[in-house]
Amino acid sequence: MIGVIIPAHNEAGLIAACLASVRCAATHPSLRGEAVRPLVVLDACTDASAEIVSDFGFEALCIEARNVGVARAAGAEALLSCGARWLA
Repeated sequence: MIGVIIPAHNEAGLIAACLASVRCAATHPSLRGEAVRPLVVLDACTDASAEIVSDFGFEALCIEARNVGVARAAGAEALLSCGARWLA
């Protein structure tokens, strides 16, 4: 499985385009059926980011770090614990 970590802090204006892009890339034929598991790490969001992620049906992890490095690490840990072979 390929894990895709998407750190976000109040990204309501841009997150839908990002998620649409990830959804499209996850179906690329060169993946040859490899599962792709996106994970949005919502870091101290106070806008509509969580609702948009939910509308897309993507998994989200909520943290309160206010630090992109910590958000990426939390996402990596979660995806690796689920069996991710690759991280993006």
